[in-house]
Amino acid sequence: MKWTHLALCTLVLTALAVALPAQSQPVLTFNGHMHASAPVNRSLDMQLDANPGSVAFILFNVSPGPTPFLGQQLPIAVDQNLVVGVQNLVMPPSGVANFMIPVSNNPALEGITIYAFALTFDQNLPSGFGFSNAADFTFVKEPLAGNDTAGWVDRDITLDGGATLAPGPLTNGIVPSWSITQGPAGHNAQLTGADTLFPTLTADLPGTYTVTLDLLAPGTSGGASDDVQVDVFALTNATHAHGDFDPADPITFSATLAGPTPTMADVNGQPAGAMGALSVTQPAGSPFNEFFTTITAAGGQVVGRPITVVSNPGGSLAAPPVDSLLTHIRQPIVDDIELVIEQAVALVNLSGPITGIPPINVVNIPGLFGTTLFSADVTPTGFSYDPAIMVDITLNAGAAHVQLTLNNVQFTFDIMGLIFNAPYTDAGTLTSSSVTIDFDLTLAAVNGAFESTISNETATINGATLTFQNGVIPNNFASTLLGAVVPVIEPLIATTITAGLAPALDSALSLLPQMIDLSPQGLDVVVDLPASGVDHLAGGLTFKNAAGGHASQVPATAPLIPAYFETPSAAPSFTGVVPGGTTPYRLAFSVGDDFLNQLLAAATQAGALETVNGTSLTLSGMTVNADAGSLATALPGLGFEDFDPAAAVEIVTRPTLAPVVRIQAGGPDAFSMTVSALEIDFRVQVAPNYQASVLRVSLDAEVGLNVVLDPVASTLDLVPGTVTATAHPLDSLPGVDVSGQLGMLSGLINGALPGLLTGLTGLPLPAPSTGAPLSLVGLGPDGPAGDYLSLYFD
Repeated sequence: MKWTHLALCTLVLTALAVALPAQSQPVLTFNGHMHASAPVNRSLDMQLDANPGSVAFILFNVSPGPTPFLGQQLPIAVDQNLVVGVQNLVMPPSGVANFMIPVSNNPALEGITIYAFALTFDQNLPSGFGFSNAADFTFVKEPLAGNDTAGWVDRDITLDGGATLAPGPLTNGIVPSWSITQGPAGHNAQLTGADTLFPTLTADLPGTYTVTLDLLAPGTSGGASDDVQVDVFALTNATHAHGDFDPADPITFSATLAGPTPTMADVNGQPAGAMGALSVTQPAGSPFNEFFTTITAAGGQVVGRPITVVSNPGGSLAAPPVDSLLTHIRQPIVDDIELVIEQAVALVNLSGPITGIPPINVVNIPGLFGTTLFSADVTPTGFSYDPAIMVDITLNAGAAHVQLTLNNVQFTFDIMGLIFNAPYTDAGTLTSSSVTIDFDLTLAAVNGAFESTISNETATINGATLTFQNGVIPNNFASTLLGAVVPVIEPLIATTITAGLAPALDSALSLLPQMIDLSPQGLDVVVDLPASGVDHLAGGLTFKNAAGGHASQVPATAPLIPAYFETPSAAPSFTGVVPGGTTPYRLAFSVGDDFLNQLLAAATQAGALETVNGTSLTLSGMTVNADAGSLATALPGLGFEDFDPAAAVEIVTRPTLAPVVRIQAGGPDAFSMTVSALEIDFRVQVAPNYQASVLRVSLDAEVGLNVVLDPVASTLDLVPGTVTATAHPLDSLPGVDVSGQLGMLSGLINGALPGLLTGLTGLPLPAPSTGAPLSLVGLGPDGPAGDYLSLYFD
C-alpha cells in the first residue's frame, strides 16, 4: 500500500460536498472493528467493503474530525497531516478488499490513534459517490495470553499475560480484558481478575477451555487479542476421597481421569490404563498413604493432586475422647496446699447452719408422782471459732479422709425446762478448746463436672466447759447437763458444718473449666474438658478429663474432616515414682494423643491452622522480603519475575486434612506431628482486592511437637520442635517448571510450618493450682500402649 501526502485534495473533497446520501455506503474496518485496537509487532488487517467495480480512496489522519467542509461533516480532520493511504483502488468482484499492514514493535506507537474513512466513486449509487463510516485504530502492546496450561476442576488456575508488559507497563488507559470464549457444554466456569494480566479461571467441568485476552484502548471494541487453551481435569469414580479413613492393609486407590487426553498421567509413578483408569495398591503407611496423581497436559504443563488416605478407622468428632487428660496429685502436694485450703475454708461461713435449729431435748429426769425433777430443751443461738482453721487431708484408696480442727469454739444456746416441776429459762455457753470434725470425701464426675460427696462425718468436742447466764440451774444439775449436751451437740456440729462445707467445695470444683473458647485468641475452636472420672488411690488422687475440641465456626472453604486419628488408649497408672526409675514426684500430667489429635482436627476444620505470612521469609538462613522482586531473585524461574517487583506476596499455609500427633519414644521432641497434603500457596497482590496464585505446592512433613506445662498457673502450651519437609508441585504459572526448585522451596517452607500451632498456647488445664513452683523430674511415653505423654514434677 502506498502512503501519499495530499497537497491538493480539494477536488476529492469538493466532490464529496455535492454528494447526496446513498442507500448503501462503503464499510471500513480494522481488525474486524470500526474502532479497533492495533497491536504493535503484528500486521493490521484493514478491510473495505464496497460495491464491485467502484474506485476507492482511503484517507487517514492523526487528528479526529468531524471537519465541516462545504456543508458536510467529514469524520476526520482536514489539515496538513491528512494522508491518502489508498487511491484509485478498483473494488474486486467480491466487493471486499483486504490489506495486511505490518506494524513494527515500536513502543513509541503505543497510545497513538489513527482516524480514517473511505471515499468511493460508484456508478451504482444514486449520487455516484460512496462515503464510509468513520473508523479508527489505536496502537497497543501486543497481547500475549501466555502458554497453554492445565489444572483441576474447582481449583484456581492462574493465567499469565505478563509477557504483554514487555518492554514496559500499560499506558494511556489501555486495559486488559479476559473472557471465556469456548468450553465444554453446560459449563459455568468463572474468571476473576479479568481486568488484570493474571486472571484466575475456576472451572466446574473437565474439558478444554479457550480464554481470550483482549487488550483494549479506550473507545475501542476489539482487534487486539490472543488465546490460551486450558485443559481441565477431574478424578471421577474414586474409591477414596481426600482425607478418608481406611484401616485396610494394603490400601487400594482407583479413579478415572476425566478431561482432555493428556500426554502422561500416573499415580505414584504408575501410569494410567485405558480410558484414563488410575489404580494403585500399596502397603498401609503410618499414618498417611498419599496417592499423588501427576498429569502432563498436551501443552506440556504438569499439574499434581494428592489424595491422602489415613490408615486408621478414625474417631468420632461428636464427643471428646474419654480419660485423655489426667492430673495426678500425690499426698505431698496435698500437704503443700493444705494452707491454701485452710484459707479458703476460713472464708466459708460454717456457723450459719448451726442457728435456726428448733429446740432439742437433752435432759428429762422424772420426779415423784408424775412430776419432773429436771428437764432441759436447748435451742442453738450462736456458734463461733477462731478464723484459723486447721485442715488435714489424707489420700486413701476409695476416698480422702478430711479432718477439720476449729479452735476456741463457743456454742451459745437458750435453755428452758422444769426444775422440781417449776419452769425456768436461761442462756448457756459451751466453751471448747477445740472441735475436730472428721469425714470421708469422695470426688466423682457427674454430667461432665467434678462433684463431691461427704460421708461418715463425726465431731469431737475437746475440753468443754458449760456456763449459764442467770445461775438458776443448780450446780449438780449443770454437770449432768454438760454430759448430756456434748453428745447431742457433736453430731449436730458434724452434720451441719459438713452440710455447709459441701456447697462451697462443689462451688470450688465448678471453677475447673469444662471448656475453653479460643475465639478471643482469634481461633474458632473450643477446647472441650468435661470431667470423666476420679480415681482415689492410697497416697494419690487422679482427676480425669475427656479432653478434645470442636470447631465453633466452620468456614465454607474449610476442608471436610470426617474423623480424627484415634488410637487404642489405656490410661497410665501412678505409683509415686517416675516410671523406669526411683525418683519420686508430687504432681503428674498425662496428655493422651487422642486429645491432641481431636483438637488438631477441630482446628483444621475451623481453618484455625491456616497461616498467612506476608512480611518476610527465611531462605538458607537469609531473610527475604515478601515481594515479587525479592522472590524472583531468591527463587528464579518460578514466575515471580513476571510481576511488578514491588508487588506484595503472601504465603498461605492451608492444611487440607488434620495433622496426626503420636508420642515419640525417643529423640529431641516429645511428639511427632505428621502432616500430609499441606498446601502452600504463593499469592501475588496483582490489584487492589485481588491476588493471583503464582505457585502451589503440597507438603509432607514431620514436625516435632513439645508440651510445655506450667503447674503453678495450670496452663499448657503446644510448642513446635524440629521440622523436616518434602514438597510436591501442585500447579504453577503456565510454562513454569517447579521441579528444579523443590529443594529450595522445602527449606523455605520449613520455616513456615511452626506457625501452624500459633494460638495453641496458654490453654488452661482443669486442675487445681499447686500454688508453689515445681521442677520437671521426668517426661516420657506412658500407659500400656504408650499413647500418653506424662510429665512428672516435684
